[in-house]
Amino acid sequence: MKKDHLQLIFIIISLLLLSCDSKEGTQHIKNNPSESEVIFFRENDPAGFTSDMKLTLKAEFDECGEWGGHKEEMVIYIKPKKGFHLDYRKFSVNCDSMDAFLNAPIQKLETSKTIKLVDANKISISNYLNRMLKSKINEGFPGHAGNLFSAITSDSTLIISVYDYKKIDIESYNKLQRELGFLPTVIKKND
Repeated sequence: MKKDHLQLIFIIISLLLLSCDSKEGTQHIKNNPSESEVIFFRENDPAGFTSDMKLTLKAEFDECGEWGGHKEEMVIYIKPKKGFHLDYRKFSVNCDSMDAFLNAPIQKLETSKTIKLVDANKISISNYLNRMLKSKINEGFPGHAGNLFSAITSDSTLIISVYDYKKIDIESYNKLQRELGFLPTVIKKND
């Protein structure tokens, strides 16, 4: 009798597995995000951006050695019914003028700009976050002088911080700046 019950259970489970719609599995594969899709920037989605959420990208450079250097900041936010925007601020420093209290160079605002993000900008930011994550995995300790790149959401659900001396991190950040229009496009000459 037990053998008959086991066979019946096996048949029912087999039928259930075979009757599952194969399209569902295909949709799952197609919905995996690729680099060209804007997945991170979903408006008013519980897992995405809301009107009070911000993503802050920071870069701190080391041109003054262990005392640091100039800082840059990009704050990404959504304006209801107006889409995503980015506030960019770049500071300059004179390594010979130090803030005695902070023991760091004095930051002077050099550039301030706000842009409305289009899909190409969102893709650039998403790709930059991917490059940051890869860099974090290979992060090396720079000692007392290095560059710091970070990405932090205002609700702290995303925190990536890379502190190292790798040239590739500066190149990655500069690529993002070029794609957003903050740096001129580099033209490579053919030799």
